[in-house]
Amino acid sequence: MQELFLDSITQTPIDSRVLEAMYPYLTGCHGNPLSRHGLGGKSQKAVEKARQQVAILIGSFPDEVIFTSTGTESNNMALIGMAHSLREKGNHLILSGLEHESVLFTARALEKEGYEISILPVDSQGLTSLESLEEAIRKQTILIAITTANGEVGTLQPLKEIGNFCQNHQIAFFSDGVAAVGQIPMDVRELNLDALSLAGNQFYGPPGIAAMYLRRGTYLAPLMYGGKHEEHHRPGTHNLPGIVGLGMAAQLALQEMPSRMTHLVNLRDYTKANLASSIPNLIWTGHSQKRLPHHLSFCVEGIQGEALLLLLELEAGVAASSGSICGDETSQSSRILLNMGISEAAAGGAIRFTFLKDTDTENLDVLFKKMPELVARLRNKFHSAINRGLGTR
Repeated sequence: MQELFLDSITQTPIDSRVLEAMYPYLTGCHGNPLSRHGLGGKSQKAVEKARQQVAILIGSFPDEVIFTSTGTESNNMALIGMAHSLREKGNHLILSGLEHESVLFTARALEKEGYEISILPVDSQGLTSLESLEEAIRKQTILIAITTANGEVGTLQPLKEIGNFCQNHQIAFFSDGVAAVGQIPMDVRELNLDALSLAGNQFYGPPGIAAMYLRRGTYLAPLMYGGKHEEHHRPGTHNLPGIVGLGMAAQLALQEMPSRMTHLVNLRDYTKANLASSIPNLIWTGHSQKRLPHHLSFCVEGIQGEALLLLLELEAGVAASSGSICGDETSQSSRILLNMGISEAAAGGAIRFTFLKDTDTENLDVLFKKMPELVARLRNKFHSAINRGLGTR
């Protein structure tokens, strides 16, 4: 059975061209970029080339790019480092109600240090409003963190408007861009961002390598100590092959973004139309237009989403997902969907399909053929169970 991979929001395969760029640094060129010999100098040039490639992708200067290991590390560095550096100005942080666990849990940890956290509400489509942001502002507000796009529902936040608001109020602005960078155009200058996170495994680069943009002149209190790497922001030996791979993935993403986006939006809308016509009672989640191009999310009423995902993989070879893989496994429903006003019963049927740049409509035939049958089967079992329960009373 051939597998159909519809979970690119959690991991993308490494592009063959990225692997080709990495190969010399996995084999022959092994000098440490900080060493002063020839191999070290060659490695340092490779690091700086990758830094420039990432900078061009997001519209920053190269010296504003800090390499890290994961998006989670970048989010921790940005939130904790900026909060600590701004502590003398205040102790109040504002987050959206759609933040990833690596932002939300970090903020909760900061609360234990005496910081105060406000969580903004979102509407039924997953959008944060400027009105709610204005209401949450205090004299002690030092940092606003709004995700670029939530990975569960795909809604793109109004970063430009929020960035202008932050600039006018002289408040630091950070965005978790992991789900979005490499998928949509991002310009940190235009968005008035002070910090932004990104990760290579979201746009066909290697896993275990990520980066953070930090605006020139923005001080970041360090989380770790032990070396002068990354301008003292992040000590530790460089992941040279990973950095080179991230740079190449960034370059390819920029070059191919228009064609990728067009293809993915068409694929997403084609899938939505087919499912809507063959399966009744689907609740589409997230904004219908202001969303990631490769992202489709919905709730199937009358079933448990995890049961459908299991059957899709076992009987159709379809690999998909629902909530955040970093979320609380003890929770039965997504906090993101509940924050959007979706009922707990409906949220239990959450499904998410995220497409790869190389997926074609022909690849989806097995999904369209099998999924209506599986949904009907699960709904019949659900209603039979209810009827049996009523009959025993």
